[in-house]
Amino acid sequence: MVKIKALRNCRFGYEGTEYIFSVGEERIIDVPVEKIDTNSFEIIEDSMKREFKEKKKIEKEDER
Repeated sequence: MVKIKALRNCRFGYEGTEYIFSVGEERIIDVPVEKIDTNSFEIIEDSMKREFKEKKKIEKEDER
């Protein structure tokens, strides 16, 4: 899951699902980060990175 912001009006399709965006629209979509066109979208937050950081933090606390 990735939170993105559209930099222009555009359409984006992945695995049979089509997403239509207006300029400035923010949405969370279930698409790999590598498949997102950074000329049309700004990646605000990658939930996979956040989950990894949270797990790492929890593991460090358990070691204490």
